[in-house]
Amino acid sequence: MSTTEKTNLELDADEPIDRLDQLLSLFLDDSLSEEEASELNAKLIADPAARTRSFEFAQLHADLYAYFREPKRSSIAPPLPLPIPGLGLPSTH
Repeated sequence: MSTTEKTNLELDADEPIDRLDQLLSLFLDDSLSEEEASELNAKLIADPAARTRSFEFAQLHADLYAYFREPKRSSIAPPLPLPIPGLGLPSTH
């Protein structure tokens, strides 16, 4: 496939990010202006491939967030070492 035959979704790694990906990134970062939101909405309505790309992009965003987020700190105390002194249980030493 020649470069002119490539769709926006078939970019090589050295090619610039296409406009759809820019808009999706801004949307997921909650940084989309009203004009950009209208542009993204129009692209998603008009192009089934853009809708598919938006689902893939959102899934990747969610996966990366889940992978790199800080682990939750539990409010449950860690288990105590056994035997607990003073309970009359035999020592494991």
